[in-house]
Amino acid sequence: MQVVEYHPELVPSLTRLINEQTASIPPHCAFTEAQVALAVEQAPTLWGMHFADEHELYDARTLCVLQRGELAAAAQWVIPRQRRDSCSLAWIVAQPNQRGALPTLLHLIEKQISGGGFTVIELGRFSFGLGWFGLPAGWTHIIEAMRKADFEHTETWTMMVGSTAFQKESPLPNRVTLAWDMNKPALEWKLTAYQDDTAIGECQVWGAPDHFEGCAAFSQWASIEWIEVEGEYQRRGIAARLVSEQMRFHARRGVQHFMAWTRQNNEAARRLNQSMGFETTSDLVVLRKQLRPT
Repeated sequence: MQVVEYHPELVPSLTRLINEQTASIPPHCAFTEAQVALAVEQAPTLWGMHFADEHELYDARTLCVLQRGELAAAAQWVIPRQRRDSCSLAWIVAQPNQRGALPTLLHLIEKQISGGGFTVIELGRFSFGLGWFGLPAGWTHIIEAMRKADFEHTETWTMMVGSTAFQKESPLPNRVTLAWDMNKPALEWKLTAYQDDTAIGECQVWGAPDHFEGCAAFSQWASIEWIEVEGEYQRRGIAARLVSEQMRFHARRGVQHFMAWTRQNNEAARRLNQSMGFETTSDLVVLRKQLRPT
């Protein structure tokens, strides 16, 4: 077994491994070697367009484990330069039949992160997806290895997928209006519901990350990043109308599928998604490890 820092010569085998692992998860796309190389090499900045008001600077580390010269496991974590609390795993992949590779990789990740003075390892957004948190429950070989390495299962999210062709009319209550706030360069579309001049609800949709532009199927997808209606205005059809309007708008852009994820115990959000034609595709397991002080 050999542990090495990421280098460009590993891109072909890393691309194959990533595509094997993500094939079962919407949008079921196949990344090119160029897209994988860009996502790995520019990890600290790729999501920055969504957080322009934050000035935190990050670095990234990527380790790969080789067995008999073949890539068996790899992971990347993002390191904040100014804080010394938590580091986020941006992605982790592994061959299911190479059991020894993951424990070695996780041990070395912990050693490097704790050596930098950090106290927590957590899962961030999965870089080779549409922004969802956690690991799909079907990736049992990774989840089991992380649990054996004392990662704690902190919460479960449910990934749901719907079609923008779904049509549901939901009339708005009197004096409720909708207004758009679009940030096309950042691929963000926010729709806000107002009661007179007071904001009472919001639905924000993000497009597929632009570093995957040209990836087959990705342009057909967008994700619901946020949906909320103030308590006293709930159960009036406002949330459904916000989602419906987003679907209509993005369908005209060529988007065919919406992805949404919500905490598994958020029954209200799940019922809303189901009422809009969304179906559950996978549970997402969120893991976290508290490190011992060094």
